Amino acid sequence: IRRPKRPSGWFQGAPLAKFLCFLTCASYLVLKNGLTELIALDLQDLVEHSEYYRLFIYHLAFGSTGETIMGMAVLAPLLKRFEREFGSKDLAAFLQKSLILATIFQCFFLSDTYLATGPYPTIGSTMYLYNKYTPRLYPKFVSVLGFDFSEKAITYFFAAQVILSQGFYSIIPFTSGYIAGFLATSPITPIGKWNPIPQFVYKLGQSIGMATGLADLSSTPAFVVNQGMNNRSMGLGGMNRRGTIARNSSGDTAQQQAPPQQAPPQQVFEAAPPTPEAIEQLTAMGFERDAVVRALSQADNNIEHAANRLLTG
Repeated sequence: IRRPKRPSGWFQGAPLAKFLCFLTCASYLVLKNGLTELIALDLQDLVEHSEYYRLFIYHLAFGSTGETIMGMAVLAPLLKRFEREFGSKDLAAFLQKSLILATIFQCFFLSDTYLATGPYPTIGSTMYLYNKYTPRLYPKFVSVLGFDFSEKAITYFFAAQVILSQGFYSIIPFTSGYIAGFLATSPITPIGKWNPIPQFVYKLGQSIGMATGLADLSSTPAFVVNQGMNNRSMGLGGMNRRGTIARNSSGDTAQQQAPPQQAPPQQVFEAAPPTPEAIEQLTAMGFERDAVVRALSQADNNIEHAANRLLTG
């Protein structure tokens, strides 16, 4: 019996993002009322009391309700966006690499005062991806005191509220995560190509996803797949973005799982010409009109992906 098809939810195509958001919120509910000090990083507990377990769980829960709400408002959309674009497997490897590096960096700043708990390193690493891969579509989205800001300023504004919530002690884990995000995607260093997650962990995660229903979210919505076809081919640390080769739920490519078959004949549709509004929007960003028209035609009139093409040459 075939199950009825469920409507696409907000986390469709991003089961890992949903799991991480749920884990963060659940951890805060368990550790609220001051119990986050049991997992916070500080010099005395790590060195004198040898409480090394803190290195592995300090990132689970924010320290307050306000941090949790604002942090989720920033982190959830970013995780969903990049999991849809890069795939669950590649994003998991990126987040794990970034977290390991960020934890090492924070150890150099430990003192007798607790550093902020919560996924600040993850916010830092995903904000690096946001700054690197997300173009400005509306450079004059809002003007304040004569200064123009793009639509990305909204995300930066909410992120700043979280980053500055505990001053120096929340800036350190965020900055560590941002630097770690850069190193984790760098094709120059060995870190960029390193995958710290063993294969059996992916299989275990797949089994858990099947048991909990998260596997139902593994398929990416059609409109996201279509957008991914026009994205830049290189992604996290030299790994291909989703869309060039279809992936199954275990992370392996479909070409490796099934023998090649003759593709059925496809009907070719002529793309509609770029709209004047789209041309005007991209030329306002400083690009030449001919280059804009060509980029829009190659990107099926998708403004975001046309901007990607123009920015990357």
